[in-house]
Amino acid sequence: MLTRDTAVIRKRFFDEWDTAIPVLMDFGPEQPRPTTLHVHFAIKPTGTEHHAGDRAGGIMMSNGRAWLTVYSPKSVGEKTLTDTIDKFSKIFRNWQSPDFAINFKTETHGATGTDPQTGYYYAQVSVYYESIRAYADDV
Repeated sequence: MLTRDTAVIRKRFFDEWDTAIPVLMDFGPEQPRPTTLHVHFAIKPTGTEHHAGDRAGGIMMSNGRAWLTVYSPKSVGEKTLTDTIDKFSKIFRNWQSPDFAINFKTETHGATGTDPQTGYYYAQVSVYYESIRAYADDV
């Protein structure tokens, strides 16, 4: 179920994302850090539990967060950083997957500051999701 949810969330992100902004990912190929505005995208499941029924016909509930960390060179400025966060938020805010299994809520803003390695501004945003799927979907 986690694999299916992750694939659906990742597809949604890349179908909607502005391809002009480079994306680094958890568990993606190792890449040098871009010297321009770029983002780090991660899907972090936080829990899975039996929700109803039995193993043959039961329901599993999973939840987690889709995270984006935006890195913006100081020369580009903070406005670009906040605009990028808004773009990400709009992709997932109150979104429901086509199979109705995954439901996203509204975004939560996280840490902000200056990256000590690059001197870039950074800001984080995450969007909480829940997934409810039948055990039979776990193929």
